[in-house]
Amino acid sequence: MAEADKPDQPGRPDQTGAAERRKTGTYLFVKQGRARKPSAGLPRRASRPVPIVPRDSLVGGELDAAAMPLRHRRPALVPADIDRHLCFFFAPDGPAAQAYRGAAEALVEARGAGRRILVSSPTRGAGRTLSCLNLASALAEHHSVAVVDCDVGGRGVGEAFGALEGGWPAQLRARATDPRRPLDLLLVADRLAVLPRGPQVPDAATFAQLAPALALLVAAHDLVLLDGPSVLEDDLSLLDGLYDAVLLVVRPEDLARGRLEKAASALGERQVVGALVNDAP
Repeated sequence: MAEADKPDQPGRPDQTGAAERRKTGTYLFVKQGRARKPSAGLPRRASRPVPIVPRDSLVGGELDAAAMPLRHRRPALVPADIDRHLCFFFAPDGPAAQAYRGAAEALVEARGAGRRILVSSPTRGAGRTLSCLNLASALAEHHSVAVVDCDVGGRGVGEAFGALEGGWPAQLRARATDPRRPLDLLLVADRLAVLPRGPQVPDAATFAQLAPALALLVAAHDLVLLDGPSVLEDDLSLLDGLYDAVLLVVRPEDLARGRLEKAASALGERQVVGALVNDAP
């Protein structure tokens, strides 16, 4: 589908459209002493949780309160804790960000009607999580996007931002005894929310509980990306029924060794919308 170079690839940033993107692009909430404040040049935002109103919950112009169990929270992000490979947070006009914008545009065209996109890879170590977050950042320039950490091992989405709290398995356990308890999403950038996994590795029963929450996320966002396990080394069947299409993240060696074809064959009739090639020469 598209090739994304390393996010820290050296090169002269492309300033085309920089001023326009600053109007709607990525922003941080940084810690300064005990205070939270937006980064320079951006409007001040409320520090209280912001309810997410699902579009489908509006009936006759009135909001059905029972259909609004989601809530945005804005974590205080420390730039030093954020992975430097998240190019939209550090070099939004650089070549890596431009490559992800191209991949995002291609994904929107290729996904069809599907709004739940599973980001997977043939094997582990392809840079799947960081690619998923960079792709989500590119999509969030024009769409509202949620990223859900559905990996069963390795690095989690929250760790890319310095170990975000609020893992969804623990939240779903709490909601089992209190159905009115909101599910908290962490807003890490403009129109980009993440639902980290936390320390608990989900099992089949836990993933089954995620299905209703995903329905709510789809109602509240344009696109939902699932940072999932690998195809050939993990049990992808844990996520059956939770996604509409699959995007595969690969490296050149995966192409050379036929892993992309093996992964596509293992996915069978699941809709593979394309592949994103990391570390392309």
